[in-house]
Amino acid sequence: DSGDTNRVAANTAGIIVTGIGTVNGNVFVRSSSDPTIQIENTDSGIGADQAIGSIEFKANDGSSNGDQVTGSIESVSQAAFTGQGSPSHLIFSTNGPSGAGALAERLRITHEGQVGIGTNSPSRGGLHIHKADTAELHLTDNNTGTTSSDGLTIFSTTTAGVWYRENAALRFATANEERLRVDSSGNVGINTTIIGAKMEVYEPTGTNSSRTLVRFQKDHTETSVTGSTGGSDQFPHALMLENQDTSANTGAVSLVF
Repeated sequence: DSGDTNRVAANTAGIIVTGIGTVNGNVFVRSSSDPTIQIENTDSGIGADQAIGSIEFKANDGSSNGDQVTGSIESVSQAAFTGQGSPSHLIFSTNGPSGAGALAERLRITHEGQVGIGTNSPSRGGLHIHKADTAELHLTDNNTGTTSSDGLTIFSTTTAGVWYRENAALRFATANEERLRVDSSGNVGINTTIIGAKMEVYEPTGTNSSRTLVRFQKDHTETSVTGSTGGSDQFPHALMLENQDTSANTGAVSLVF
């Protein structure tokens, strides 16, 4: 009973202009200031991991299971509400294979603002991605294309890596300046964007121009390798440059320290 107070107002065309109403199966909430849909749980003793409220999406998948929840957004308490705050998670779920009970959590935003994809306990940073086999973060844009063969992928499985699929350089920077790049041919440049060798290191004239460009160190006191049969592997070298092409035209040239 709303008494004499108008809860819903519509214009002459039947369109909701204020309040909440249903038109042709669609729910409208309209207000001139901050329209809000609020779901309130009136339980005065909210405990840990208790569902506070949810929005569900349903459809009939054509099977004998009938109407199924195809997706949901749910608020769940992180801990018991004790009057010192109401920490809660927001959980997004979708339906995978058709059938009852197929709804599963896919993404969670924790009470601390961390995002977990494939995990309900995200840790280490703002975004945590977990999969049973290979976890990947795939980045594309309008220039790279949008397929699985485009862009950049950071992955973790039995090994981990950064995989760039474009015919362009992969660059690394610190202090807002590029420090290293791997060009599309696999050549490496340090402090240079012009790479004329398999690896090129450049130090411009300046305060650090007198420092060593590349240093190789090996911490050992041995003079030979136990079980060595002789040859280039007889001693534990800090640096070995060796041409392994022994054809008549090139010969074998080595530089060993």
